[in-house]
Amino acid sequence: MKEAREAADKLTTNPTWMREFLLGCLNKAPAEAVHSLAQRAQDDLLWEQDSELKYYQGAVLAQCGEKKIAYSFLRKAVEQKYCAYQALQADPLLAGVQGDSDFQQIVKSAQDCQKKFMESSGAR
Repeated sequence: MKEAREAADKLTTNPTWMREFLLGCLNKAPAEAVHSLAQRAQDDLLWEQDSELKYYQGAVLAQCGEKKIAYSFLRKAVEQKYCAYQALQADPLLAGVQGDSDFQQIVKSAQDCQKKFMESSGAR
């Protein structure tokens, strides 16, 4: 945990990397403060078009207990064709939400996304 805090301290202040949210989470700020930072991240970042970044942001939010907001990021990543089916199942940041039915719907969407991609590219 100490290493994670040190790494977060060194992050750029660019809101894309959610430094303040990470520090709040890692330093065990009050739940209301962490939730407020998660809402700010959603307002500031969800509109961006980088689907891989949406996945990263969603995974961090999920790890810190902000499931509802995390799912909005993860859904958007999949909708934008980031078909991270295997990653969603194996990412340690997402381990705490694996059994959640809303998360499983995102996994299913990613699986469908991946299947469509494979069919359209002629891959098997």
